[in-house]
Amino acid sequence: MVRPHGCSWSWTPPSIPLSDIDVRGNVVATSRTGTAKWKHARASAIARAKQVGQSHCPICGVILDYDVGGSPNSAEADHIVEYAAGGSDHPDNLRIICRRCNQRRGGYLGKQRSSSRQKQPVFVRPTASSAVW
Repeated sequence: MVRPHGCSWSWTPPSIPLSDIDVRGNVVATSRTGTAKWKHARASAIARAKQVGQSHCPICGVILDYDVGGSPNSAEADHIVEYAAGGSDHPDNLRIICRRCNQRRGGYLGKQRSSSRQKQPVFVRPTASSAVW
């Protein structure tokens, strides 16, 4: 609680986890996929897929590459019920698909949100010097 000298009111700073504060003291947004919990769930899902011998993407059928990340056919963990729609990181809600299908499928709810906040067109008013353009 902070109470300025001579004031009767007090202010309590909001509770912010230290992981969300950078070295300069600024609050930063954190990625859910960068958390230790997600990394463990992802690694478990990939290990399980390797163990059962999953070699192809169940959506498009491409051969999965478990060794190279970032390529279109690299194996990635995917939520069956999206996290944003109430899905969890439980192993029963995770599956392994190729990167291309994951990116195609990912962010579906985000697209719905962003489409509701469409940018307004910008109109340029003519000025005396607009004929020079």
